[in-house]
Amino acid sequence: MSAAANRLAALSALLGICVAAACDKDPTRPSAVLALVSCPTGALGVNSPITLTFSEPISASSVSGGNIIVSNATTGSEIPGSVRQAAADPRQVVFTPSEQLAYNTGLRIRVQNLLSSDGFASLGVTVCNVQTELPPIRELFWRALPSAGGNDLVGLSLLSPTKAFITALGDRIFRYDDTSSTSGNVTLPLPPYYSSSNDAAFVSATHGFAAVTDQRNFRGVLLETLDGGITYDTLFSVGNLSLFRTYFRPIPNSDTPFGVVAGGSSFSPAFFLKYLPATKTFISSTFSGTAGVHDVDFTGDTAKGAAVTLGIKLGTRSIFGAVFVSGDGGTSWQEVAGSRASDSVVVYRGVAALPNGVIWVTGGNGYVAKLTPAGGGYTIERVIMPGVTRINPADPYAYIYHDVQFAPGSSQVGWIVGGRQLGTVNGVPRYEGLIFVTRDGGQNWIRQGVGGASNFGAEFPVLQRIDVVGPSAAWIVGDGGVVLRYAGSNPQ
Repeated sequence: MSAAANRLAALSALLGICVAAACDKDPTRPSAVLALVSCPTGALGVNSPITLTFSEPISASSVSGGNIIVSNATTGSEIPGSVRQAAADPRQVVFTPSEQLAYNTGLRIRVQNLLSSDGFASLGVTVCNVQTELPPIRELFWRALPSAGGNDLVGLSLLSPTKAFITALGDRIFRYDDTSSTSGNVTLPLPPYYSSSNDAAFVSATHGFAAVTDQRNFRGVLLETLDGGITYDTLFSVGNLSLFRTYFRPIPNSDTPFGVVAGGSSFSPAFFLKYLPATKTFISSTFSGTAGVHDVDFTGDTAKGAAVTLGIKLGTRSIFGAVFVSGDGGTSWQEVAGSRASDSVVVYRGVAALPNGVIWVTGGNGYVAKLTPAGGGYTIERVIMPGVTRINPADPYAYIYHDVQFAPGSSQVGWIVGGRQLGTVNGVPRYEGLIFVTRDGGQNWIRQGVGGASNFGAEFPVLQRIDVVGPSAAWIVGDGGVVLRYAGSNPQ
């Protein structure tokens, strides 16, 4: 072969290599540039996923937690969560936090090493910043009092704006005095073998009643004290059942109180005890088909009352809560037609009987309802508390309102308390307490918080019970020994 022929062959081979290399790309396709074209705008919801939009469809294999990192813009702490490609648009990637984000917080989103779906383009390190929404709490009107030692508190009897008796799920009652000169609590141990002090009701600083459990004999017991919880006498006991609520109020111009006690079991029955002070005996009413009575309330004249029962789902067996009313001061009770809890709500926890005949009920799965008298029965209207979401609708206890109470003699001013699950931390569920107030009979509800608490007053444990003695005089107790006192616009 001549030298010219050799040069031609070499040139042809070189051109073949170049053509073969070019075959890996479409010469008619313009050069692709992968870019982040859209971060979330506006205030990001604390329970919202973060959606990022790119200029090209993204390769699913490059979507990973290591390539999309969300962190606190101030502290640098990484926020746990999961990432996925959006099903509806392959140009979008979604980051879902594993727990609620903090309010009013800057977030830094770092994106790197993403590839376009066709492999023509890659993304270098890109950063965008977003801000979470402001908190829904505008009224930090509650003040935390000294803790009751970490005990879970379930019963509350408020004698005045500064004095209360509080019961714990244990063998003790706490006497609180919060005045300008003193602030603290005194522990009042129960007699031996008594535990689970479910509730207490005091009609004076010395005269009170407590619903407890006799763990030795497996019975519910009603105790009476005439010396402020130093000593007790037994008024009533019932085997294999529990007493959950004690409702006692002073009768004007009388030395004897009005009283109703209620309880039952986890499945059935529910029962009521009407107190006869002259003989210190009781008239009982029992209802099957629903669980024990959890809350009782009466109008100011004690003539009309309302009550709610618990519920439970265990395997294939279900018992649902119900609403009961009394028109004769608690001597007899009737179930409200159509009031049974649904399969998603299961359990009722709180009830309030108002002077205008309206009944408010609270329970599982964020249940709040207004029952209005109509034609011999009640219309039932479900009310949704504003700005609160639930992460586990299958669990009625993951978002629950434990109590509702209105100021005595008022159909306008009232509170609802409870709690919800926010997420999990290291496998342990994390909860927050909830407080809502209405000043217009329930047409509007405003979320309140605790002065000095973190996260704009939202960081406090689940709340179990509220007692109200006036439009601006109320206390709340809950898990972890939390005791709160209403302090208006100046909680410090």
